Amino acid sequence: MTYSWRALCLFHILSVSAICTGARSWQEKDIIATNVQVRSASSVFAFTSSKGKHSKKPHHKRDDEPVDPAPGPSSIWEPCTTKGCIFNVLTFNAVGDGITDDTKAFQATWRAACRSESSLILAPAYYIFVVGQITFKGPCKSNLTFQVDGTIIPPTELSTWAKLKNKVQWIGFYKQADMTLRGSGVVNGLGEVWWSQPCKEKTHGRQRCPSPTALKFYGCINVVVRDITIQDSPQMHLKFDNCQQVQVLNISILSPAWSPNTDGIHLQNTGYALLENLVIAAGDDCISLQTGTTDVLIRNVVCGPGHGISIGGLGQGNSQACVSNITVQDVFIQGTQNGVRIKTWQGGSGIVQHVKFDTITVINVQNPIVINQFYCDDKNCQNDTAAVLISDISFRNIQGTYDQLHSHAPIYFACSDTVPCRDIKVDNVELLPSEPTTFPSPSYCLNSYGASDPFCFPAVCLIDDPVIEDSEEYYC
Repeated sequence: MTYSWRALCLFHILSVSAICTGARSWQEKDIIATNVQVRSASSVFAFTSSKGKHSKKPHHKRDDEPVDPAPGPSSIWEPCTTKGCIFNVLTFNAVGDGITDDTKAFQATWRAACRSESSLILAPAYYIFVVGQITFKGPCKSNLTFQVDGTIIPPTELSTWAKLKNKVQWIGFYKQADMTLRGSGVVNGLGEVWWSQPCKEKTHGRQRCPSPTALKFYGCINVVVRDITIQDSPQMHLKFDNCQQVQVLNISILSPAWSPNTDGIHLQNTGYALLENLVIAAGDDCISLQTGTTDVLIRNVVCGPGHGISIGGLGQGNSQACVSNITVQDVFIQGTQNGVRIKTWQGGSGIVQHVKFDTITVINVQNPIVINQFYCDDKNCQNDTAAVLISDISFRNIQGTYDQLHSHAPIYFACSDTVPCRDIKVDNVELLPSEPTTFPSPSYCLNSYGASDPFCFPAVCLIDDPVIEDSEEYYC
């Protein structure tokens, strides 16, 4: 990575940080710079934090109130029977004033567009649409585009969500093929009302209160998400589960460092994915890859704050985990808990293999390079000799600084006695303390086998690979 490219990255992340901190006091300024025009054009609605007030309290129907029938299109609309039709949610009686519930209008728009090939659903600019929990079900006719140029927000009253059986999803796309979600608008989860709940505190361990993921794709094929901004999700921002052929391009994901469990992008049981040209600020992993993820390319990403880019945790509850063919390259990570990381629980099985981390710049990161087969975020973890095998992992061209005060080690490989890490390769790595007056920390290795460049700094403590007999239980 050239010096000029690093300088450009640093300028970029500092610019992003200004957006995340200076230009926005979380939810006290409703929408960030991408939506300043919306706020000025739609003065009817202003959502603030608990310190502020609604200009007019939104009204959402109770379950025991009469339910209006799904709205049909307005009288000026005529059914479209050709290719390439545009379906504007306003035509289907969406209001977009930031107060009225537009869920039924969005659902009606989807049903109409779903029957038309190469159709486009438009949520236009200068409107704020309140949309409750919704699932857009496929399969629809091919080449459907959902264009969000305005702002979409959820109902803010937690009582609305308490009545739902499924509280872990806000907007879902189910079994859709050949679809694009794009636009210049914002999907704003207004997550602060969730983050401040007592059950979100770490003292509750893993049994924390369920919160909705902002956008979830399940069972979808050939999906593109591009150009939009997703911010302040109650939990994960963008999730793909059981999907194939996924592209996420040129998007921004923004939430504060203190927002719990707000992963930026989460993949599980998903293959053949490209994640490119992303800016992610989160309270958890910028990108997390779970079991069943394979053939993924992640490149040109700015990450921070957050927990870095992670594979895992895998093998929880003695489960089998399979992750392979992952490449992470040309990434700039600043002010995060971790840089690039693989984490597995004790007691699991399966394998993480063929992973490349290449050309990574880290600035003031606590733990830049991590492999941890003893991951545990619960107080009641038990020792177990079984483990997910970690093999054929390379770290190349990784430079930058680490926060020595909060660091375990700049290079941290903690592997199982019975299932050690194998074929680890470290080349052209230089990691220095953020404070030049402090003495550099050494790397840490436990049961970690492989080879390293002798000129790495700090020196890497890997030892030569042992002769280990392969076992089928480690392969998927």
